[in-house]
Amino acid sequence: YLGVPAFVHRLRAQGYTAAGKFDEAQRETALGLAALPGDTFFPIELVPAWEKAGHKKEADELFKQCLAVQEKLAEEYPNCTWGHNSAAWVSACCRRNLESAQEHALKAVALAPGNAGNLDTLAEVYFQRGDKDKAIATQKKAIELDPKKAYFRKQLKRIEAGDPAAERPSEEGDEE
Repeated sequence: YLGVPAFVHRLRAQGYTAAGKFDEAQRETALGLAALPGDTFFPIELVPAWEKAGHKKEADELFKQCLAVQEKLAEEYPNCTWGHNSAAWVSACCRRNLESAQEHALKAVALAPGNAGNLDTLAEVYFQRGDKDKAIATQKKAIELDPKKAYFRKQLKRIEAGDPAAERPSEEGDEE
């Protein structure tokens, strides 16, 4: 009941952003986040687009607002792997707050070392911080844990190519 309307608002925000209708994009974002304040997709998808469109201040505010929800969750529930991983992933995808992102990612991996998704997040954080070798080694561990997930192999190729600003591969149609 909350997820679908928030998803619709997110899609509208993306569309308005692409069309250069920034006021409308902000309105849709506010509506979506009112329903799901911890939705990580809003900042992941909109912060880079807003910054690229010349709205850096608003992009920073959106990132901080959404990250605060994830960090509060991680603080209130320190053994919540998902909370730490989400804080790290939002930060890595938005290329902000990377030192703290690394701490959250390492905590998520420590809490659930067999979770390939957490390792993928840690690899992305390393990559965004400029440590390509650690990123490659960590991504290879994620692949070992979940060899059927094509996304992890696509991520490894992206990391090996060496451009942290390169677009992350899609996870659509990911399983073999």
